[in-house]
Amino acid sequence: MKKKIGIITIVKVNNYGAELQAYALQKKLNLLGYDAEIIDYLFYKNKAHIKEKISRPFYPYPIKKKIKEFLEPWYHKIRCLPYWKNKRKREKAFDLFHKKHTRFSSICYRSYSQLYRNPPIYDVYCVGSDQVWNPGCYTNLNPYFVSFAPRGKKRISYASSFGVKVLPQHAQERYKDLLLQMDAISVREDAGVNIVNEISGRDAVKVADPTLLLTTDDWLEIANYDKVPTDKYILLYVLKDSDYIKQKALEIGREQGLKVVRICKEAYKQDKKTDGIIDILDAAPDDFLGLFSKAEIVLTNSFHGTVFSIMFRKEFYTVMKRGVENNSRQLSLLKTLNIDRIRYENDGLTEGLPIQWENVHDRLDKFRKDSLNYLINAIDG
Repeated sequence: MKKKIGIITIVKVNNYGAELQAYALQKKLNLLGYDAEIIDYLFYKNKAHIKEKISRPFYPYPIKKKIKEFLEPWYHKIRCLPYWKNKRKREKAFDLFHKKHTRFSSICYRSYSQLYRNPPIYDVYCVGSDQVWNPGCYTNLNPYFVSFAPRGKKRISYASSFGVKVLPQHAQERYKDLLLQMDAISVREDAGVNIVNEISGRDAVKVADPTLLLTTDDWLEIANYDKVPTDKYILLYVLKDSDYIKQKALEIGREQGLKVVRICKEAYKQDKKTDGIIDILDAAPDDFLGLFSKAEIVLTNSFHGTVFSIMFRKEFYTVMKRGVENNSRQLSLLKTLNIDRIRYENDGLTEGLPIQWENVHDRLDKFRKDSLNYLINAIDG
């Protein structure tokens, strides 16, 4: 009989990386012969999530953080007002993607107490990838350590991320308690391995992000090309807006006769000055895949922008600001695959050595196999 696996992760937040990593883990587990689905627990940033006193963060936050968390949803609502049709279209496109491709639990858990009062029943509980352990999340993170699982059930993590290099001192004791309750721990960056060991004394395994567990052919099977321009283009996927990256894209576009296409992270334009840039505001995750697969060049500062540039063997650069904490994911991945495509803003986009894709493929194949070995052993061991 197939083992039933419930995966809890960040999903249904209209974020390309979050939706695709959630899809990838349950898809791969089902391909491996398990009976896996996503536990439909709404992340606190989902508009349908019900906030409760019990779901507040389990350690104090600075007043500036509290103010930001209160104002941020209103900021996005105001920004989206001129683009409300695009926003609605985009939300429907994300919902349709999940209806077509993602398996969810029969119950949608809109609140913390609902999940803990009536938890779904599985043989194995897995906290998935994304920044599920980020201390900057303004919510109680207990669910993302699967503490709602019935006593005696196996609890594992797969490629979970802290999103930071160091945990705040006041949070460390609580994280230690939660990590000690896990049966097997894996993370997706070197910094995470260090945090787990320093905080809890446990060993953690660095594994591939779930999006890397699927092959290029797996992703092409669900890619959609309706948003792909007829002209050749350079693709921009920028999570934190950067005038530097934008200007470099326009320069390269002029030099090489390429259009500049930008996948916007929200349903509104990231800036008002978009001359020469084709903004795509309502792409679904499968449109995202199609746009990456057909691009000539990619400029990004996103982890999953880096992942899919590699997956589709693109000429790309991951352009970052120095000293930013959550750069660790991109740095760790490119170090593992030995790809010289990290560049820093204002240093110039110096041309790197040609990417030896056959060597990259071999390293990625080994990384994928090692990661799957961990996952299978964690479930069945």
